[in-house]
Amino acid sequence: VADFIAGKTDQMRAHTYLRERNSNKVVSVPGNLSYIIYQPLNQWRDKNIVNIPGEELDAIEIVKGDTYISLARQDTAWQVTKNGEAITPEQNKIDRIVQSFSPLRARGFAEDTEELDWQNPEVSIKLLPAGAETKTIKFIQENDNSYYAKVSDKEAIYKIPSSLIDRLSLN
Repeated sequence: VADFIAGKTDQMRAHTYLRERNSNKVVSVPGNLSYIIYQPLNQWRDKNIVNIPGEELDAIEIVKGDTYISLARQDTAWQVTKNGEAITPEQNKIDRIVQSFSPLRARGFAEDTEELDWQNPEVSIKLLPAGAETKTIKFIQENDNSYYAKVSDKEAIYKIPSSLIDRLSLN
């Protein structure tokens, strides 16, 4: 990994001046890199909450309030239950849920979340991929338009639009 210090652009803004840290040699690089380099921290962070292709999932369990939905792959078809009873939703609704995690992306990151109760989320999703570690994603509603999200194996607290949670229902 190289460590560079970016300087100003030339007068035409067609080149950016760079130098390696611990070096006095300055080079001119084609392009105006300042719009890329000088981004807020959240623009640089990985917004992938999870990235599990649908064909790798064996099961998905969704708990939202009093509703428990289970999708379990049986050969090439999905068996779906809602609160323990078998249901037959439209295939496009099943596909929409299964493909939601390839990838599930955040719109940003939350700050000051110490008071959030991750033991009692509004929505919890357990993803069981074939031959890989189970991932649990918990969601707490921030407001009508947004949820906080936390994955079992990550420290980050993400922000997602409520439309992503709506997509996970079978209504």
